[in-house]
Amino acid sequence: MRDLKALESLRGTSILVMVSGIYEDVLEPLARHLEAMEESEGLSLFLRTGGGDTTTAFNIVNLIKQYFKEFEIIIPTVAHSAGTLLTLGASRLVMAKQASLSPFDPSVRNDRINDGMNISWRDVSYFMSSARESFNLSISADPAQPLQALIENQVHPLLLGHAERTVSQIRTYAPLLLGNRHNRPAEEIIHHFLESNTHHNFRFYRDEVSRIGLNVVHPTKVEEKLILSIFEDISKELDLNNHENKRGHVKALIQSSKYGRSVCINTKEFEGWMDEDERFTKAKLLS
Repeated sequence: MRDLKALESLRGTSILVMVSGIYEDVLEPLARHLEAMEESEGLSLFLRTGGGDTTTAFNIVNLIKQYFKEFEIIIPTVAHSAGTLLTLGASRLVMAKQASLSPFDPSVRNDRINDGMNISWRDVSYFMSSARESFNLSISADPAQPLQALIENQVHPLLLGHAERTVSQIRTYAPLLLGNRHNRPAEEIIHHFLESNTHHNFRFYRDEVSRIGLNVVHPTKVEEKLILSIFEDISKELDLNNHENKRGHVKALIQSSKYGRSVCINTKEFEGWMDEDERFTKAKLLS
């Protein structure tokens, strides 16, 4: 907490730490922290996420803006996929040297369809375009032939529709997140993240993010040291390098000096978000 307060002093803001996937259940604990921070001069969202649900990314930005007209996002390492989408709502990005964004590549899955396989919109889009070229379809040929081939090979049409609807949502609402704060038209920025020829795992580091058109700030050496120190402590606590979903393991964290800590845990007795004080109280009752 000492490093967090030191970074708050340097940035001149209140810092809200969020190390979590971007899913709907994060909104309630996030709101509790924002309520406690409402009187603050400004907000820095300290964000580390591998992604999640695109609709929730929009909802997080809209929730924050009920309390703060503008906010910045501090990125220690990764803000990928839906996390990159979330960053479009910030007035500026404070990115450490190793920090990165990623392409938008909406994927959908259903455990009862296609054996739970993720369906990537980019993969579908590239297949459709390359298939039309390789099939050399004539004017008289059926333009739906590549799509039919996908469906016949057990890619469920409802999943394809869901992926396309997600992309349509990004094209509609992402320009609203960007506004006119940046030095390139919103449509060009979105096109770069959504349709540039990059793989899902491609990383856009801060110089490239700046060239794309987002407002990127390089932290000072002192700020960067504090950012990485805060993240290292959280990374050890959450064991972020271990991808097993261990019972009893703290899976995600929201923290602020104004409210305290909220954690997402998974035990035999409880799974979900709770404030840390409540967590320790329950642990004592169960012991």
